[in-house]
Amino acid sequence: MWVKYVQWCRKYFRTSHQEAKGVSFLLILLAFLIIGTLLVRNIHWGETPILSYSDEQIDSIFYLKENNTRSTHYFSFDPNTEQNLDSLGIPNYLALRIKKYRNAGGSFKIKSDLLKIYNFPDSLFQSLVPYILLPDKLAPKHYIKKETRSPTFKKRPIAIPPVQIDITEADTSILKDIKGIGSVLALRIINFRDKLGGIYSKEQLRDVYGLKEEVANQLISQITISTVNVKQINLNTASFKKMVRHPYLNYDDVKNIFNFKNKYGGFNMVEDLNTNHIISDSLYAKLKPYLKI
Repeated sequence: MWVKYVQWCRKYFRTSHQEAKGVSFLLILLAFLIIGTLLVRNIHWGETPILSYSDEQIDSIFYLKENNTRSTHYFSFDPNTEQNLDSLGIPNYLALRIKKYRNAGGSFKIKSDLLKIYNFPDSLFQSLVPYILLPDKLAPKHYIKKETRSPTFKKRPIAIPPVQIDITEADTSILKDIKGIGSVLALRIINFRDKLGGIYSKEQLRDVYGLKEEVANQLISQITISTVNVKQINLNTASFKKMVRHPYLNYDDVKNIFNFKNKYGGFNMVEDLNTNHIISDSLYAKLKPYLKI
């Protein structure tokens, strides 16, 4: 077989007998090197690739690494306001999650709320519990009972009128006092209000994603609008990117607006949107307060 292989090399590469033997040897050696390299690369030598770890395992590795390289100084703190979280032994990645949660409108009402932070280690939480300036649990809400003259009648609780909330200034913690609204819906309502640029009508809140009709009715009955001061978009100068971010506008609507501007050089008045049928009448009615020239 070796002789036939050498003859093939002589014929294919047009070399002498000695040169063909040398080329054959080099080709065989190269094949062994390639196969050996592939085999070595597929051996993990007892180590687990980092990509095989779960999010919890990766967080645990960073937590242990940071704890081994920093000194911890415990002191009383409020997780809603404390900025110097790393001094308490809280790793940087967890401190960033806490700050992002607060910036998004989240708040901590009791000590165990800190465990809402994704992958917050229970061992770290237990070491911080004595220093957290929050109650262990919320005090139960009680009805105010009316005293009756006759002992034969049962005392009935007095219905407490719902708290009126100014939607212009409300934050998530206030909205969660409304029946049926939790942290997720409260955050959606605030984000919807801010992306719109303000609320001018209670009925606008029915457009919040995931808000059921009965919850929307409850919300509308308990809110007020102290001042109507919406942020307006200039039709002639606003960028495409800015306009398409508005909750009432989609990509096709903004494209039609810019096609009109490119063709006619701009708008003379906001009403041009309606008279030229650039957007639907229903959309124009909702969007008009947010537009200017």
